[in-house]
Amino acid sequence: MASTPTFYIFHGDDDLRIEEEVERMRARMGDSSNADLNTAEFDGTSTPVGEIIGAAMAYPFLADKRLVIVKDLLTWITRKGAGATGKKAVEMLQDQLPQLPDWARMVFVERQKLNDNHKIVALAREDARGFEKMFIVPRDSSGWIIKRAQDVYETSIEPQAAAALAGVTQGDLRRADNELFKLVSYVG
Repeated sequence: MASTPTFYIFHGDDDLRIEEEVERMRARMGDSSNADLNTAEFDGTSTPVGEIIGAAMAYPFLADKRLVIVKDLLTWITRKGAGATGKKAVEMLQDQLPQLPDWARMVFVERQKLNDNHKIVALAREDARGFEKMFIVPRDSSGWIIKRAQDVYETSIEPQAAAALAGVTQGDLRRADNELFKLVSYVG
Protein backbone atom coordinates (compact mmCIF):
# COMPACT_ATOMS: atom_id res chain seq x y z
CA MET A 1 0.00 0.00 0.00
CA ALA A 2 1.37 3.39 -0.98
CA SER A 3 1.77 5.83 1.87
CA THR A 4 0.12 9.24 1.85
CA PRO A 5 2.59 12.00 1.01
CA THR A 6 3.72 14.17 3.90
CA PHE A 7 5.53 16.78 1.81
CA TYR A 8 4.42 18.39 -1.43
CA ILE A 9 6.08 20.70 -3.94
CA PHE A 10 3.82 22.82 -6.14
CA HIS A 11 5.87 24.94 -8.51
CA GLY A 12 5.60 26.86 -11.76
CA ASP A 13 4.31 30.13 -13.15
CA ASP A 14 0.60 29.21 -12.95
CA ASP A 15 -0.05 30.74 -9.54
CA LEU A 16 -3.84 30.46 -9.95
CA ARG A 17 -3.84 26.66 -10.16
CA ILE A 18 -1.18 26.38 -7.44
CA GLU A 19 -3.32 28.53 -5.16
CA GLU A 20 -6.39 26.41 -5.93
CA GLU A 21 -4.47 23.22 -5.11
CA VAL A 22 -3.33 24.67 -1.78
CA GLU A 23 -6.92 25.74 -1.02
CA ARG A 24 -8.12 22.17 -1.68
CA MET A 25 -5.60 20.91 0.86
CA ARG A 26 -6.72 23.58 3.30
CA ALA A 27 -10.37 22.54 2.76
CA ARG A 28 -9.47 18.92 3.61
CA MET A 29 -8.41 20.16 7.03
CA GLY A 30 -12.10 20.83 7.78
CA ASP A 31 -14.13 23.86 8.78
CA SER A 32 -13.57 23.86 12.50
CA SER A 33 -11.47 26.35 14.40
CA ASN A 34 -9.12 23.40 15.01
CA ALA A 35 -8.29 23.50 11.30
CA ASP A 36 -6.99 27.05 11.71
CA LEU A 37 -5.06 26.04 14.83
CA ASN A 38 -3.40 23.24 12.85
CA THR A 39 -2.50 25.31 9.79
CA ALA A 40 0.67 27.38 9.66
CA GLU A 41 1.97 29.57 6.83
CA PHE A 42 5.55 30.72 6.44
CA ASP A 43 7.46 33.06 4.16
CA GLY A 44 10.41 30.89 3.20
CA THR A 45 12.60 33.91 2.45
CA SER A 46 12.58 35.00 6.10
CA THR A 47 11.83 31.91 8.24
CA PRO A 48 14.57 29.49 9.34
CA VAL A 49 14.14 25.92 8.08
CA GLY A 50 14.34 24.60 11.64
CA GLU A 51 11.28 26.63 12.63
CA ILE A 52 9.34 25.34 9.62
CA ILE A 53 10.27 21.71 10.34
CA GLY A 54 9.34 22.24 13.98
CA ALA A 55 5.87 23.44 12.97
CA ALA A 56 5.34 20.28 10.90
CA MET A 57 6.63 18.02 13.70
CA ALA A 58 4.31 19.52 16.32
CA TYR A 59 1.47 17.18 17.19
CA PRO A 60 -1.90 18.42 15.84
CA PHE A 61 -4.26 19.98 18.37
CA LEU A 62 -7.63 18.16 18.52
CA ALA A 63 -7.24 17.04 14.90
CA ASP A 64 -5.57 14.31 12.87
CA LYS A 65 -3.42 16.50 10.58
CA ARG A 66 -1.19 19.55 10.64
CA LEU A 67 -0.83 21.62 7.46
CA VAL A 68 2.28 23.73 6.96
CA ILE A 69 2.41 25.98 3.88
CA VAL A 70 5.80 27.42 2.95
CA LYS A 71 6.15 30.00 0.19
CA ASP A 72 9.31 30.53 -1.87
CA LEU A 73 11.69 28.59 0.43
CA LEU A 74 13.11 26.17 -2.14
CA THR A 75 13.94 28.95 -4.58
CA TRP A 76 15.38 31.09 -1.78
CA ILE A 77 17.75 28.50 -0.29
CA THR A 78 19.16 27.51 -3.69
CA ARG A 79 19.47 31.01 -5.15
CA LYS A 80 22.81 32.36 -6.23
CA GLY A 81 24.42 33.81 -3.13
CA ALA A 82 22.62 31.56 -0.62
CA GLY A 83 26.04 30.16 0.28
CA ALA A 84 26.63 27.91 3.28
CA THR A 85 23.33 28.91 4.92
CA GLY A 86 21.39 27.73 1.87
CA LYS A 87 23.42 24.54 1.64
CA LYS A 88 22.71 23.74 5.32
CA ALA A 89 19.00 24.43 4.77
CA VAL A 90 18.91 22.01 1.80
CA GLU A 91 20.74 19.35 3.84
CA MET A 92 18.32 19.80 6.76
CA LEU A 93 15.32 19.38 4.43
CA GLN A 94 16.88 16.31 2.80
CA ASP A 95 17.35 14.79 6.24
CA GLN A 96 14.05 15.80 7.84
CA LEU A 97 11.40 15.62 5.09
CA PRO A 98 11.46 11.80 4.75
CA GLN A 99 11.02 11.60 8.54
CA LEU A 100 7.94 13.82 8.83
CA PRO A 101 5.23 12.19 10.95
CA ASP A 102 2.10 10.78 9.31
CA TRP A 103 0.02 13.73 10.48
CA ALA A 104 2.23 16.30 8.72
CA ARG A 105 1.33 17.88 5.39
CA MET A 106 4.10 20.27 4.39
CA VAL A 107 3.41 22.16 1.18
CA PHE A 108 6.15 24.08 -0.61
CA VAL A 109 4.72 26.75 -2.93
CA GLU A 110 7.17 28.07 -5.50
CA ARG A 111 6.06 30.69 -8.05
CA GLN A 112 8.56 29.56 -10.65
CA LYS A 113 9.54 26.23 -12.16
CA LEU A 114 12.23 24.47 -10.19
CA ASN A 115 14.96 22.62 -12.06
CA ASP A 116 14.71 18.85 -12.37
CA ASN A 117 18.09 18.58 -10.65
CA HIS A 118 16.92 20.57 -7.58
CA LYS A 119 17.77 18.31 -4.64
CA ILE A 120 14.40 18.70 -2.90
CA VAL A 121 12.47 18.13 -6.16
CA ALA A 122 14.51 14.96 -6.70
CA LEU A 123 13.75 13.89 -3.13
CA ALA A 124 10.00 14.45 -3.63
CA ARG A 125 10.10 12.33 -6.79
CA GLU A 126 12.11 9.49 -5.21
CA ASP A 127 10.65 9.30 -1.70
CA ALA A 128 7.26 7.60 -1.25
CA ARG A 129 6.32 10.35 1.23
CA GLY A 130 6.99 13.11 -1.33
CA PHE A 131 4.83 14.58 -4.08
CA GLU A 132 5.83 17.08 -6.77
CA LYS A 133 3.66 18.80 -9.35
CA MET A 134 4.51 21.55 -11.80
CA PHE A 135 1.91 24.09 -12.90
CA ILE A 136 2.82 25.93 -16.09
CA VAL A 137 0.69 28.49 -17.92
CA PRO A 138 -0.15 27.07 -21.38
CA ARG A 139 1.21 29.01 -24.37
CA ASP A 140 -2.30 29.21 -25.83
CA SER A 141 -4.79 29.59 -23.00
CA SER A 142 -7.93 29.23 -25.15
CA GLY A 143 -8.13 25.48 -24.41
CA TRP A 144 -7.69 26.22 -20.71
CA ILE A 145 -10.53 28.76 -20.90
CA ILE A 146 -12.88 26.24 -22.58
CA LYS A 147 -12.04 23.59 -19.96
CA ARG A 148 -12.36 26.11 -17.12
CA ALA A 149 -15.82 27.16 -18.34
CA GLN A 150 -16.93 23.51 -18.29
CA ASP A 151 -15.25 22.39 -15.06
CA VAL A 152 -15.72 25.41 -12.83
CA TYR A 153 -18.69 27.31 -14.25
CA GLU A 154 -20.59 24.34 -15.75
CA THR A 155 -21.12 26.13 -19.04
CA SER A 156 -19.57 26.23 -22.48
CA ILE A 157 -17.80 28.92 -24.44
CA GLU A 158 -17.37 28.98 -28.20
CA PRO A 159 -13.77 28.33 -29.34
CA GLN A 160 -13.67 31.71 -31.13
CA ALA A 161 -14.78 33.50 -27.96
CA ALA A 162 -12.22 31.57 -25.91
CA ALA A 163 -9.50 32.53 -28.41
CA ALA A 164 -10.57 36.19 -28.24
CA LEU A 165 -10.50 36.09 -24.44
CA ALA A 166 -7.09 34.39 -24.51
CA GLY A 167 -5.84 37.14 -26.82
CA VAL A 168 -7.02 39.87 -24.47
CA THR A 169 -5.71 38.26 -21.28
CA GLN A 170 -2.37 37.21 -22.83
CA GLY A 171 -1.61 34.18 -20.64
CA ASP A 172 -2.75 35.76 -17.35
CA LEU A 173 -4.97 32.89 -16.17
CA ARG A 174 -6.18 34.76 -13.10
CA ARG A 175 -7.39 37.60 -15.32
CA ALA A 176 -8.87 35.13 -17.84
CA ASP A 177 -10.75 33.40 -15.01
CA ASN A 178 -12.01 36.76 -13.74
CA GLU A 179 -13.25 37.75 -17.20
CA LEU A 180 -14.80 34.32 -17.70
CA PHE A 181 -16.64 34.73 -14.38
CA LYS A 182 -17.97 38.11 -15.58
CA LEU A 183 -19.15 36.57 -18.85
CA VAL A 184 -20.89 33.68 -17.09
CA SER A 185 -22.53 36.08 -14.62
CA TYR A 186 -23.66 38.39 -17.44
CA VAL A 187 -25.09 35.57 -19.59
CA GLY A 188 -26.51 33.70 -16.60
